[in-house]
Amino acid sequence: MVFDPTTYDAWAADEKLSVVDHMGAHNYVHRSLIPPGEVYARYAHPSGDNANDGKSWGTAKQTILAAYDSLPAAGGTIFIADNTNIGGEVSNQGIWLIGPNDPNWGSPPTGFRAVKPVEFIGVGSTNSIQFGFPSAKINGSAYDEDKPVIWLAGTGVPVRFRNLSAYYINGGIRMGIRSDNTSRDCNTALAWFENVNFGSYNSGVSKTNPKPTVDIGYAFWVWFNHCTFHAYPAAIDSDNRAAMLFKPEVAGNHPGLIEVTDCILAGGGIRYHAIGASSWSLRVTNLVMEHDGATAAPPAVRLLGSASYGQVVLNRIEAADAGAGSESAIVVASTLANNSIVVIDGPSEVEGPVQILGKYGWEGAWSPAVQKQSGFGPGGKLIGSHEAARRVFSPSAVIASNLVAQDVTTWSSKTGSATVTTGQVAPDGTTNAALLSSASGLKDRQPYRASRTIAVDDWMVVGCWIKGNGTSTISTGDIEMGFNPNNEGTFEDGTYSISLTLPFLGNEWQWVCHAKKVATVLDGTAELIFGMRCEPTKPRYYYAPLFLHIPASAGYTDDEVMEMTRHVSTYPDTATAGCTTTLRGQKLIAWGGLGVGNSATASTPGSVVKKIEVFDQTGASLGFIPVYSSIT
Repeated sequence: MVFDPTTYDAWAADEKLSVVDHMGAHNYVHRSLIPPGEVYARYAHPSGDNANDGKSWGTAKQTILAAYDSLPAAGGTIFIADNTNIGGEVSNQGIWLIGPNDPNWGSPPTGFRAVKPVEFIGVGSTNSIQFGFPSAKINGSAYDEDKPVIWLAGTGVPVRFRNLSAYYINGGIRMGIRSDNTSRDCNTALAWFENVNFGSYNSGVSKTNPKPTVDIGYAFWVWFNHCTFHAYPAAIDSDNRAAMLFKPEVAGNHPGLIEVTDCILAGGGIRYHAIGASSWSLRVTNLVMEHDGATAAPPAVRLLGSASYGQVVLNRIEAADAGAGSESAIVVASTLANNSIVVIDGPSEVEGPVQILGKYGWEGAWSPAVQKQSGFGPGGKLIGSHEAARRVFSPSAVIASNLVAQDVTTWSSKTGSATVTTGQVAPDGTTNAALLSSASGLKDRQPYRASRTIAVDDWMVVGCWIKGNGTSTISTGDIEMGFNPNNEGTFEDGTYSISLTLPFLGNEWQWVCHAKKVATVLDGTAELIFGMRCEPTKPRYYYAPLFLHIPASAGYTDDEVMEMTRHVSTYPDTATAGCTTTLRGQKLIAWGGLGVGNSATASTPGSVVKKIEVFDQTGASLGFIPVYSSIT
């Protein structure tokens, strides 16, 4: 919140003073917090004196914290001259503010100040960090591993920092981490950083425990704008190499509602651990990570973990001057959900499950399907899957035998206790779908359950047409195919099963399909179970399930299998590889006739052994064509 450095004497009838914040919104401070005649600005200058009142440059305080301490509880603005010391009771301490959400609020560690709404503004400087804007240099926290320049612990009132820089530090900004460093789950909010430039350089000084330049635990409503952060050259895939680290306590609350705009990082990028149970979010726009052009660089943005409920937007991210062996500019863990992360105008190399809305190029030696990516690539290429071709239900090419029983009239005899109601209208107009329902508890039917010979690097592809009733999803998945028992084998993601869940809750047929590669098999043989589920308030319609086992020996590449999975149409369990087939109950009508390429001259038929029924253009029977034992 910004306070004009003037004297306020006029008060509203309700004893409140209206103050306009940086976004133009009105906030109110009660008169009891602001004595009439008080000036809500302080000045700090290296040639000042802490005995001064700090209310002008001529009577400036010598240190930043002395200026802070002299402000009333209602806060104000501190103007900071170049090369001003932070001050405080602790050697090399920083600007450390504590709020009531920190358990140590009642007895803060030495050096911490009770938070109040204050804006710290650097003025009158021509200094600038590399890649940064001119800003006032502040002194403190030199090389000390546990003394960041700025530490906000459990604060929840607006605090803003502008036009400030600090060099050769070991930790620039720490937020959402308790004042005693015992937990990263310290509710902290409402902080703005504009033209803040911190550098954790090596400068010939070895750091045994280097810190990220920005280190954030449980914090939200945080904005970084036009900032520059230099990382310390720690191990390339370590938290300490991050210019900006976002990491919750294990099973704690994620950082969220974080905005990073028009910033430059150097030597390290953004590193976010999505490992907690809460929702997580991050928005980054116009970010450049610079490097030395000679050595391997980490990603400009790396997202780790497997948490759900994420909202991440990465817009115009670039990695510049990355040396040989550098990673892609954006790297996302394969265990994160594709629908959590959107990349807009992305760099040429993006790894991992994301939705892409435009890229500079496509240089990665991998398939977008393998990376679980969707969206739009170069030249407007659509990346992902759609059901337009599948909903036509044209004859399908058979890639490998479909192992799961598609005849719904057999499902009641399969393992499981779900009630099976056949004769349901399917998405192709036939009545070959079935409804699975349950009077109590989670129930299933298993149209495939058998032992198979399995090898490492084999692929399993599972798909099905599913329709819900508009209610919530089944938490364990609508369909699960997996090893039984669990320890018989695992897939590459460390799980033992493939789970399919309706992507939308509408009352409509949806095709769902997924594939995984086998990583381990206990003894080369394992029982596989394909189960279709339902619950009392969540009946499910199922049609034409698909289960393919594609051996590694078949010669398909990973890229081919994943691309195949995105576009495959289901086909019956009676067809063999190399055929093109319709589904059960479908009649193929050829208005222009049927042509074949395997005719041969013959004259003498043998005995009739079979008959084939044929139909007219309306599907009505015309009769039968005989099938002879031989024709010579």
